[in-house]
Amino acid sequence: MSTNHSQLGTLYVCATPIGNLSDASFRLIDTLKTVDIIYAEDTRVTKRLLQHYDISKPVYSLQKYTEDKQVNGIKKNLLEGLNLALVSDAGTPNIADPGAHLLTQLHKESFPIVPLPGPSAITTLISVSGILCNQFTFLGFLPKKENDKIRAFNKCIEFPIVFFESAKRLNATLKTLDIHYPVKEICLGKELSKKFETVFTGSIDEFKSSIKDSEIKGEWVVIVTFNLKALKLDYENKTIEALKEARLSMKQTKVVAKLLNISANKANK
Repeated sequence: MSTNHSQLGTLYVCATPIGNLSDASFRLIDTLKTVDIIYAEDTRVTKRLLQHYDISKPVYSLQKYTEDKQVNGIKKNLLEGLNLALVSDAGTPNIADPGAHLLTQLHKESFPIVPLPGPSAITTLISVSGILCNQFTFLGFLPKKENDKIRAFNKCIEFPIVFFESAKRLNATLKTLDIHYPVKEICLGKELSKKFETVFTGSIDEFKSSIKDSEIKGEWVVIVTFNLKALKLDYENKTIEALKEARLSMKQTKVVAKLLNISANKANK
């Protein structure tokens, strides 16, 4: 469905500072000063940014649980020619934040949407990690259960994995990685761009010995890579042991080994 653009307002999707308010771009400040209404993930956080730059605008909450109910009201504002801004608490909207459903509905009716690029905790940590991330997988916030975490990791072990983790679950997640995977590189960061910014690179054991439990509090960004050769060897050894325990015939073992891309000769020994 197409909508007449001539008198429509525009929705500006605005990236905001991830901690240091001085990282706000000139374009972001100008946009927030000129729009009619700002929709924010947390109005309290956004109001601190607005106060810092002496901006006074109506700010309404947009949560993922209420997003669907607010779509029609936002459409109405745009149809009346009002310009709107969508911001998250920190960083770029629509990355582990509300906004996707709203934007999908607006795209369906061709409402004007303009992105304002800016800070992201993901790319900020990648930039200082020393880990080559020409390709990477972002998992957002990991599942709580260990088996679900393992399934998530197993889907994308070939490339660096980036994810968010809370202080409460960080040690458990690191334990899962340490037990189940040959970790090659790991980089952890929190409070990025803030006064007490922490960036760590090294092994999981080194992280545990250098960071006290009291210092873990806060939301972490984690980048991890795996030793693929060791991972493949471990997979092959476990599969071979399983085949031996199954007591298959030599012919059956060859068929299964071919399907699983492992050595049939080793499995038959």
